[in-house]
Amino acid sequence: MQNEELVDVLMQRFKVAYPGTVRTRELEGNHLTPVFIKLQGTDVSPMLSQLGGFNLGDEALVKELADVTLELIRA
Repeated sequence: MQNEELVDVLMQRFKVAYPGTVRTRELEGNHLTPVFIKLQGTDVSPMLSQLGGFNLGDEALVKELADVTLELIRA
C-alpha cells in the first residue's frame, strides 16, 4: 500500500531528530475529497436559477479534512 511505504520512509527520515512523531490517520474519501463547490443557479446564469442550486463534493468530508489539518498545524 502506498501509504505504508510513505510512513516507512518518513519514519526512517525523522527517526533521529524526531523519534516517534510519524503517525497516520485514515479519513474517508478519495483524491477529490478536498473539493466542494456549492453554487446557486442565480450565481451562474438566470436560466440556471430556475433549476436551483447544485453541489459538487461532500461538505462534511471537506470540513473533517480541514479540522484534521488544523490539528496537525497546532500540534
